[in-house]
Amino acid sequence: MSYHSERSDLGKAVLSLERAREGVRYRVALIARAESLNDRTWQGAVLRLEELGMFAGEMLEKSGSLGPLAAIIVKVGGSRVAVSRDLARSVLLREV
Repeated sequence: MSYHSERSDLGKAVLSLERAREGVRYRVALIARAESLNDRTWQGAVLRLEELGMFAGEMLEKSGSLGPLAAIIVKVGGSRVAVSRDLARSVLLREV
């Protein structure tokens, strides 16, 4: 697994956005690369997450989902955005 990280917060457990609890504030620890992604797909995924405001060090909050297998709704940077579960598995968080 490869990582895209700007900052490291040691001492707190890391969990994926997919597994995060609703209503709890988190800081993005890093974006982890799924081994199944090729370089081009990985670069596109990181760019998309950054465009949505999800990058290392940014605060966010999971506010719900569109169903058990559907997209996850996230509050980030004053907006609400939907993120696929595949991408949500790549966003690793630490509770604030």
